[in-house]
Amino acid sequence: MEDGARAPLLLYLHGAGGKGDDPERLLGAGLPRLLEQGELALPFWVLAPQSPASRSGWPIDLVAELLEAVAARDEIDASRVYATGTSMGGRGLYELAYDYSPMLAAIAPLCAFGIPTLAPRLANLPVWAFHGADDDIVPLARGLEMADALSAAGCANHFTVLEHAGHNIEREVYLGRPALWEWFKQQQRRSAE
Repeated sequence: MEDGARAPLLLYLHGAGGKGDDPERLLGAGLPRLLEQGELALPFWVLAPQSPASRSGWPIDLVAELLEAVAARDEIDASRVYATGTSMGGRGLYELAYDYSPMLAAIAPLCAFGIPTLAPRLANLPVWAFHGADDDIVPLARGLEMADALSAAGCANHFTVLEHAGHNIEREVYLGRPALWEWFKQQQRRSAE
């Protein structure tokens, strides 16, 4: 990133295995691990909070508050705030977007599902979801149901099924699908307010 240039912000929400109170645990899997080990370099600032172990999911109001505070920093381009996450984190993205979609330029949930009846709330938010065809934790049918609801609501969404893949598709998506990162870079909110 150039000196003084404002860069996009990427929010990453981990799955249930990352819950706890030890941030080092986040470096053991998913996007933070790929970044920490130097396997992936991104032209974004990356925000990767940790959900408390006592929660069954993400505390969405707190995530939104944190995201708003970080996006307001001078080095962040608040019109280009993206989010990705897997499993519980992907579900968290949908939950965040239901009430806070104006903060986001695009989301990419992995191995996740949302609430189809709330899909109209995401009509103006680009979504690119990924799912393993052989996922035995979050069935593919649940992801497809949400994708169909998003399409019916007029959402510009993509749904990519990874054949012969199970639940752990982060490496395949984040390293093997550079088009995702290019797609994110093309998304921008009309107003940063």
